[in-house]
Amino acid sequence: GVIRVDNINELFNTAKGLEGFPIPKGNKVAVVTNAGGPSILLVDKIEKEGLQLAKLSDITKSKLRKVVHPEGTINNPIDLLPGGNEASFSQAIKIVLDDDNVDAVISVFVEPVMVKPMPIAEAINEIESDKPILQVIMPLPEFWDDYRKNSKSKKPIFRNPEDPAEVIANMLFYNKGKEKRIIYKSRNEELLSKIGTGKFNFDSGFITQNEINEIADHYNLPLVKEALVNPNEIEEVQADLYPLVIKGINKNVVHKSELNAVKLNIQNPGELKTAVLQISEDFKSNGYTVEKYLLQEFIETKHELLFGGYRDPSFGPVIMFGSGGKYVEVLDDTVIRSAFITKEEIEEMIQSTKIGKILSGIRGESAVDMTKLVYIIKSGSQMLIENERIAEFDLNPLIVDTKDQFHAVDIRIRFGE
Repeated sequence: GVIRVDNINELFNTAKGLEGFPIPKGNKVAVVTNAGGPSILLVDKIEKEGLQLAKLSDITKSKLRKVVHPEGTINNPIDLLPGGNEASFSQAIKIVLDDDNVDAVISVFVEPVMVKPMPIAEAINEIESDKPILQVIMPLPEFWDDYRKNSKSKKPIFRNPEDPAEVIANMLFYNKGKEKRIIYKSRNEELLSKIGTGKFNFDSGFITQNEINEIADHYNLPLVKEALVNPNEIEEVQADLYPLVIKGINKNVVHKSELNAVKLNIQNPGELKTAVLQISEDFKSNGYTVEKYLLQEFIETKHELLFGGYRDPSFGPVIMFGSGGKYVEVLDDTVIRSAFITKEEIEEMIQSTKIGKILSGIRGESAVDMTKLVYIIKSGSQMLIENERIAEFDLNPLIVDTKDQFHAVDIRIRFGE
């Protein structure tokens, strides 16, 4: 139910819109104006907010022709020209409200010398409709005191031509979320029943690789083929593991790449021996020792994703998805949602990111099978919900290979007290 706004002006305008007008049933908007310039700004904003200019029917245009000045415009936006008065504004708005293609009306009035704004505002306020009619009035300064003191209805009036488009978009967003909450209520009740039902109860802190493997196997998180070996066992690596990735493991080292503890695409024992020496020296120069080496199947990478979750003090368990890899902070392409999430909400979460749009297929690239990704996110969410002592986890990167398969090459899980 949260509506995100970019500034205080949008915050108060949205509140006025929700309080003062019915919520539109769709996104098709008709504009009635007496000035071309501000309405151009409004039309640009309508498109930017994902709304549409309503396509008026021939019957509506025929009726408007009897009201609009011969030099005015009967196409949307409807331009009454500077001579448009309260009668022409009122009649034109009533005509477009009767058009089934119109979900909302925005009136834009710029005060000319010969027409005063107060009669315009009151005439429009008197129109009764189950469709919202949002007014923009750009008057001389004394209008506002006159309106506050003498208006019969005191309905909200907006000062800037772009404002109503933001308000309508936010009203539609709110209503869409409201409808979803009704649909998803029973599904979320099922998720709520699973709180604390998990069986894992490891020591606090970041858990070991073996413990990670146990949890990942239980929740079907797609770990790559791997082997965990002691430093003195490194020469016994089987030939069928090549090409491979080698990672130095120490429970106190969280970000392995910062210590150059990850070496990729190792093709043979000679390269493996060199990589082991480099990792060992880098650990030693930073005051650590290599406790174990993690050997993993090398995956030809097409995309790197981030998927993780944590417990927010205010909102409880939440999950994060977006572009991953070591540049995750630079790319700044992540979205956060409650872990109590349905399949449909996961799909929307993915599509709200840039990487989600890329995975869907752009510029001739094949689309990735999203059902697999949705399943991974759903499984991770379930893991966080069921095991209340899991404080945080992340799969970074979650790799999409050249065959569009998903692989978790690095999983971190931290248990709380």
